[in-house]
Amino acid sequence: MKILLFHYDVLDEFGGVEAVVCNLAKSLRARGHTVDILEMGREPAKPRELFPGITLRRLLAMQLPRWKSPRSWLSFARTFMQLQRALKAFDPDVVHVHFPARQAPLMAVAALLPRHWRLVATLHNSDIWGRPADYEAIRPWRNRFFQRTDQVTAVCKALLAAAEEDYPCITGKGRVIYNGISDAWLQQDSNLAPQNKGGNRYILYAGRLSDVKGVDILLTAWAQIHEKYPDTQLMIIGDGPQREALQKQARESGLTQAVQFLPATGKQALAEWYRHAECLILPSSREGQGLVLVEASLCHTICIGSNVVGINEVLKHGENGFLFPYGDHAALAGYIGQVLDMEETQRQHLEAAAYHNVRERFMEPHMIDEYVRLYEDVCTR
Repeated sequence: MKILLFHYDVLDEFGGVEAVVCNLAKSLRARGHTVDILEMGREPAKPRELFPGITLRRLLAMQLPRWKSPRSWLSFARTFMQLQRALKAFDPDVVHVHFPARQAPLMAVAALLPRHWRLVATLHNSDIWGRPADYEAIRPWRNRFFQRTDQVTAVCKALLAAAEEDYPCITGKGRVIYNGISDAWLQQDSNLAPQNKGGNRYILYAGRLSDVKGVDILLTAWAQIHEKYPDTQLMIIGDGPQREALQKQARESGLTQAVQFLPATGKQALAEWYRHAECLILPSSREGQGLVLVEASLCHTICIGSNVVGINEVLKHGENGFLFPYGDHAALAGYIGQVLDMEETQRQHLEAAAYHNVRERFMEPHMIDEYVRLYEDVCTR
């Protein structure tokens, strides 16, 4: 099959969705399928080989078409012509749109024209749960897009349910396919071992520093108990718009020596950080799936997450990790202390349960199997 993956923004500048798109492309290619990727960006760029045998093409970001704005329609027409050239050049069997946002108007119109390719969409998180400033303008276009899709997938059950409530046309053609991870990034490199102050124990946050991630809640929780654990630090790995505010919060809370802020890092280095952590914390207000929990669990790391949709489909409280009510920093502090005080036998039991949960439900080969079956299904209708 020939599969065209369509990413919502510049592929090189993002994290979670980017990783899924890239890994899906490489895995499909390894199984003998032909794959290309489309991205959208403000600056033009020539097609390039992103991975061996996989070409990345860029469409210029466009304005949403509005009836009373001729300029917006000119912008749309320009990008639509680029899309049509890309479709003609690649001639796909399936167009798979990830995180449908500005791609929705383009594909809603393209799907009206004579075509042989099938249209699939995957929902990741903020594409449904987020409410950007232009949400009301894009909503009718997205509804048209969903009406014309052959299949819609979501990375968790709660996300699919929310999408079906917002867009009833999805009902009956939606399914859940969890994001999966590969063993490949677990390959060890002795040069990537974590370097933390004094070789102390540490708890870990890894991810984007944005409002939705709740890192401020983690800092408040750590301020309550860090003096009880003088040999333990909080490591915060990642970048984002909240970095300066979080660093200021740490200083004002007297955590300068108890917290380290480190830049985002590659997967192999991150795997080493997971392995040596006492636990990983994900205090988000929402997650599509919380892929960082899956990665850490595969590294035999205990995870603590907020009890919100997405996260609670990965973690089962007391069985393979811990869940706390979102925003309850006192409860989070309690679970951090419980993990730091845990006896070795209990720790090993939780680590093993988390590891086996990932092996059974969240590995990349299973995800690829599911997508290949989906493509075959829609192509034979």
